[in-house]
Amino acid sequence: MNIKSFENFVFDNRSRLEIYHQTELKDKSVTISGTNFIDDNTLDVLPLAGVSNIYTIFCNENGYFNNYVSDRYGFNNPDKNWNTKKKVTFLVGDSFVHGACVKEDFTRILNKKLDKIFLNLGMGGNGPLLNQATLQEYIKVKKPDSILYFHYEGNDFYNLNREKDHFILKQYLDINFSQDLKNRQNEINLLLKNDISKRYYQKLLKSQKIEKISKIRNIIVLTKFRKYFFDKYFPSQKIENKTEALSRNNRYLIQLNDYRNISNRQKKSLTLMRDILENFKGMAKLHNFKLYFIYIPAYDRFKLSEQFPDKINSFDFLNKKKLLKIVERKEIPIIDLTNFIKVNNYKDLYPFGLSGHFNQKGHNLISDFIISKTNH
Repeated sequence: MNIKSFENFVFDNRSRLEIYHQTELKDKSVTISGTNFIDDNTLDVLPLAGVSNIYTIFCNENGYFNNYVSDRYGFNNPDKNWNTKKKVTFLVGDSFVHGACVKEDFTRILNKKLDKIFLNLGMGGNGPLLNQATLQEYIKVKKPDSILYFHYEGNDFYNLNREKDHFILKQYLDINFSQDLKNRQNEINLLLKNDISKRYYQKLLKSQKIEKISKIRNIIVLTKFRKYFFDKYFPSQKIENKTEALSRNNRYLIQLNDYRNISNRQKKSLTLMRDILENFKGMAKLHNFKLYFIYIPAYDRFKLSEQFPDKINSFDFLNKKKLLKIVERKEIPIIDLTNFIKVNNYKDLYPFGLSGHFNQKGHNLISDFIISKTNH
């Protein structure tokens, strides 16, 4: 981005619900990307995707809201891809797979580059058990020859700790369990649309507060963006006094200690994660597909490594070593993105160099890296 484009940069500070309302006034065929219901134990059906066949407003980290038209099951795919006679690969994971917050996600890029079909089964908020449940349900629709399983170290164990107590979701630990979701999409659509309407009217009651929050968020993002821009392109102008440096150093030390505590608490999730990986292996054998495990590191791993390379290596940060050891013992090929992201100047792969999902450059480079590491 040059000076002129920087000066003209406008960050869309509307919320998804605001855009939903403005768009719905013109066209009722619109929705926002759904949420999971793992905190609701009163449901008759647990959706694993969004509303089907509808214009879907997703998210904004790059200054614009990305969107897509969902497929027949509510995923971020061209619907026609479910009818393909070509070989198929499923991508399974959370919002990084779902497509947050870019125009061209991993699945779309891979579909353009290779002569086969990639189907996106990722959904924002998914953890390992939701990923397994999604595969169990939709492998009944289309048989893949390979699965790309994406694990995000930033919150997948946290999500798993919430998922394990849901009365429907925990039944998926039996790989024969199914809700028959492929035949219940009308029921799912109704549930999701009612939930979105409920959230929208709750938002109206808090509209003034949300408007203020949006403006504050916009100021914060633009302030951080300006700092990133000038630090990157005018490093000689970067000035930081001793007080600022000490304050930043203390904040990072507190954050590093928080991650040490989180890592200790997460250890109990490793046993359940081992069972889930065993179930993936069992499904791979049953349905004859190749399974790849793709490890997505957290942004904070790189940030803290810059500040405290010795300290961050003094413990198993977010239990990566333990988890990858389990994956190795299951004889599942591992594609670890950590070093690749590091050597490509990690900040360049995130929105404005800030913590979040990968930006478009990140999706492009990582897609090429995945192709180089698989047999696709």
